[in-house]
Amino acid sequence: MNDNSCIAGVVQRMIRNGNRKDSVIRGTKFIFHFQAFKLIEEKRILLDDSQSWNRPMELIFGHQFKLEIWETLLARMRIGEISEFDCLFYLVMNYPKVASQLRKIMVEGTHAEPESHCCGASMQKFSVGYDDLDELISNPPKYLTFRIELIDALSPNSYERETWTMSEDEKLSRILFLKESGNEDFRNNKLDKATDKYYEAVALLDQLLLKEKPGSKEHDKLSDIRCPILLNYCQCCLEKDEFYKVIKHTSEVLDHQPDNPKAFFKRAKANKAVHNFKEAIEDMEKVVQLDATLTSTANKFFDSIKKIQSRNDKSDEQIFKNMLKIS
Repeated sequence: MNDNSCIAGVVQRMIRNGNRKDSVIRGTKFIFHFQAFKLIEEKRILLDDSQSWNRPMELIFGHQFKLEIWETLLARMRIGEISEFDCLFYLVMNYPKVASQLRKIMVEGTHAEPESHCCGASMQKFSVGYDDLDELISNPPKYLTFRIELIDALSPNSYERETWTMSEDEKLSRILFLKESGNEDFRNNKLDKATDKYYEAVALLDQLLLKEKPGSKEHDKLSDIRCPILLNYCQCCLEKDEFYKVIKHTSEVLDHQPDNPKAFFKRAKANKAVHNFKEAIEDMEKVVQLDATLTSTANKFFDSIKKIQSRNDKSDEQIFKNMLKIS
């Protein structure tokens, strides 16, 4: 089947029709295999074949993949479809650089070198590290042909996305989802899962905060979202006896919200657990000042510290007596 109306500069030949066409939006993940060919004197020369690699290709729609034409072609395909596309070389002139990076990552298992930017003219003197790809640059063919098999197209919410692929709004949505999911895990006593989700949410917020000026309205707004999630993380740390983490992160909350009774309460408990009794008492006194309904709870807290101190005094006294004994 021929479809010459695919897009200007591209001729499509459908090899196998697909069975499903889903809507494509920003963040859709395409999973596909491809083969790349150049044509020399009517003979096809294979350049790359993703099926010889250890996994299929993945491309996130709307995130400026270096071969923009691939996004356009994949968005037109049905899942399960196999098509060939003859593309005028000016549409895919970045292919040598893209293919070089893919070979380093997918075949050699090494990281691609940092990208250097150059115009089409200067590319004539530019080497990408592979002779066949350098030949494409120095002697560009009229067409490159891509045979593409679309394996699947995943909606943005159906897979775990890497943060670099997310917009700021998408990160905020992810943060709120992680918070609610973490709360559900905590209620079901899935402490490790809850801890991981709160931690990821805070890390995403920290990325957003880096872009805002401290003291600005947007920075304060993000910090207000961060504080309760960080306190949820602290509660998990309390349950896991990670008391110094609690002291550190509740102090962060209090730097932004100096009258947060939950932060003082959690820090008081952590300080008590590590025998920072003076600090624990000061924190709990602050809790009572901020929320008088917790007076009874605070009094029990103070009594428990007195009992611990009394036991410690007796233990120290016995140790001292033992040291004075004549052996």
